[in-house]
Amino acid sequence: MVVTYKLRTKQSADAFLQGLGGYHGTVRVSRLPDSLDAVLRFYDLSPAYLKYKKGDVVKKGMDSVDRDVRTAAVAAAVSERIFTPGYLKGRTAAEALTFSDDLYDLFSVQFSMPGEIRERGWSADSVDLSPAFSREDLVWDDFRNGAQDFLEKGPARDPLGIQVKVAAPLLVDFVRTTDEFIAGKAKDAVLRFTHAEAISPFASLLGIPEASVAAPGIARYHDHWRAERVIPLSANVQWIIYRNGEEVRVKLLLNEREVELPIGGGPYYPWKELRGYCIERLKAVQAGMQGDMVAWLKELK
Repeated sequence: MVVTYKLRTKQSADAFLQGLGGYHGTVRVSRLPDSLDAVLRFYDLSPAYLKYKKGDVVKKGMDSVDRDVRTAAVAAAVSERIFTPGYLKGRTAAEALTFSDDLYDLFSVQFSMPGEIRERGWSADSVDLSPAFSREDLVWDDFRNGAQDFLEKGPARDPLGIQVKVAAPLLVDFVRTTDEFIAGKAKDAVLRFTHAEAISPFASLLGIPEASVAAPGIARYHDHWRAERVIPLSANVQWIIYRNGEEVRVKLLLNEREVELPIGGGPYYPWKELRGYCIERLKAVQAGMQGDMVAWLKELK
């Protein structure tokens, strides 16, 4: 079981093991320093990606969304539901937007905090931020949040751009550990617990249709890519290995749904064919099965 240095990934791992019920086998937990974790924290180790994240593609895309009249309208409506007219007098549109965005972020995570709410001595239903938002407000805020995810860690304008290339170390690790398992060098499942910044580009790099369609303009990104399908809460990618004598097949799942890749033979893919497809995907982003992926990430363009 591999986790990142963030507490929430260890908590996710513990919750997953609890869900296995009566499992009494040995569990080994490993965690690399963030500066060396090319498999699960690759996005932090690539200077080219960090530059992209702060660059024009993301900024211009989000500027066009934020300048949409619906953005200011939602911010104003939320503020008017919370504050008195006297308090709002003299407040700027920028302040209203910051407040509305922060409140939406809190609204989005309130359903994941029943434990924290109980620890404070409150009942779970005592925290409800939904009166601050109309249904239309939530739809638009979800669109804006998804747009940022799409640009920063989805296919954006290029399904093999830098924001997807950075996931190569994770794909290398999947191929390597599958090879080892099939060869009998490993007998255990490999469970990796990471973040949306890893799941989304990994799904794009694999070429999963619902995760890898680019959009020339941000206004239409929702036609093909939706955060709730690619990186919902508890997002996951699974490779399940089946063996019948010498024949080995692998079934791919994205968020518990079978995946159809553009190679035929799915959803139970012959390992030889799936492995070859993965190697070709790695070649497409100038990566291979080399060992030092930290160095590769630092040199990636």
